[in-house]
Amino acid sequence: MRFVELLSKNFPSTLLAVISIKPSPLEWDNLPRINETNALIRDLASKVANVAFLNVFEKMLGPDGSCRRDLFQDDGVHMAPAGYTAWKDVVMSYLTGEGAGFHRERH
Repeated sequence: MRFVELLSKNFPSTLLAVISIKPSPLEWDNLPRINETNALIRDLASKVANVAFLNVFEKMLGPDGSCRRDLFQDDGVHMAPAGYTAWKDVVMSYLTGEGAGFHRERH
């Protein structure tokens, strides 16, 4: 929170995008804590001007709600190129101000 306060004070027109914690096959047992932390981050971002929460978590789930293994390397933690492609839509939507629920003027 201190970083956000300093950023707002010293660079008030700066936009900050915070990417959610991603799910991963190896960390699936930590899913309740990951969801709780993402909710806290989302809530904080919604209360602070110029801060956006970029939810990549949902993009990394399959239709059955499980983590998509094809997005990860064999270790189950690090993303494969397909994982970064899944993130790209969310990040680009924010950067362009179009889609994914982002509504802001272009800077």
